Amino acid sequence: MPRPKHPGKRRPWIRWVLIAFVIFVGYQVMSGPRGILKIRELRAQRDSLQTQIDSLQHRKAELEAEKNRLLTDTTYLERIARKELGMAKPGEKVYRFVTPSAKEGAHEGKN
Repeated sequence: MPRPKHPGKRRPWIRWVLIAFVIFVGYQVMSGPRGILKIRELRAQRDSLQTQIDSLQHRKAELEAEKNRLLTDTTYLERIARKELGMAKPGEKVYRFVTPSAKEGAHEGKN
């Protein structure tokens, strides 16, 4: 004969299983691999990368403009060659003024 169930008797382990399940789900929602904290971190990383992309696109546009100017503007090309490479036209004299370094200046002051 089956035992009759007592309406007042409860199973205490069900409560602990439910509590453990709620804690597990709460952990997964907050800090699991797809949790709220991870999503916020990924969004911040995405924003940072987008800022870097924008900066690099701007730099690329500047470099392409510089390239086009070097290919088409001979006056600009001549100015760059004179300034950065120290080039001169035939018959011109180039004077360079060198400032003494701090070490040389200190050494000369002692003499």
